[in-house]
Amino acid sequence: MRNILTERKRFRLILQHQGKAQLVKSEFIFETAPFPSCHASTIVEAGGTLACAWFGGTAERNPDVGIWFSRLIEGKWTAPVEVANGVQTRPCDIQPGIRCYSSRSRVR
Repeated sequence: MRNILTERKRFRLILQHQGKAQLVKSEFIFETAPFPSCHASTIVEAGGTLACAWFGGTAERNPDVGIWFSRLIEGKWTAPVEVANGVQTRPCDIQPGIRCYSSRSRVR
C-alpha cells in the first residue's frame, strides 16, 4: 500500500509493507514561490511520476488564494504553476458573437 503525505513545501513518500511504514523519500517541491503561504496539499502518482497540488496565497480564505500544481519530471519538480484562481471566464470572452451582460465573477 502506498501512502503519500505532503506538508507545505515538503513531501514525504511512505510505503507500507506488511503493516510497517517506511520513509522512502523526503524533499522540497520548491524553494521559493510567488505566494507567501500554502496549505491543504495533495499528491498522486500518475503516469509513472508524481503530481502535487495545493492552495497558495496570502492566507486561507483570502481572494488571492489559487490552486497551484507541480510535477516530478526526470527527478526534479517543475516550478509551481497556478491552475485555478476562482475567476470564471464568460463565454463571450472566448467565443465571438455571444453577448455578455455581466462582468467577470468569482466563485465563492
